[in-house]
Amino acid sequence: MKHAGGRSKGSTMYESILAERLNTYVDEYYEKHHIPWVEKFCYKNRVSRRTFYYWAKQNEDLDLARDRLMSIQELMLVQLAVSGQGNTRSIIFLLKRNHGYREAKPSQQTRGIEAIFC
Repeated sequence: MKHAGGRSKGSTMYESILAERLNTYVDEYYEKHHIPWVEKFCYKNRVSRRTFYYWAKQNEDLDLARDRLMSIQELMLVQLAVSGQGNTRSIIFLLKRNHGYREAKPSQQTRGIEAIFC
């Protein structure tokens, strides 16, 4: 019989230990002063990034662990930028892309009409 196509059922079963693994990963990287990345965690645990984010939407414990990773990642990127270490342009790009940072738009200053009498 020919396979219907697509992914086989049960190949992406969520394991509750994944959230614990993620927290351990974040702790280890933070202690070593390395920036934690979702992509690297997924690679190490043989999970696609797409599947990881799907699981995070479905499981509060994994979502909280992911949020913790993102908070620590943001903190470490800001510390790098402020200290002048690393490539500042790359850090700014990552903060914009991953953490919603935006450049402030110059405020539109309106000038009143000044009457000059001679």
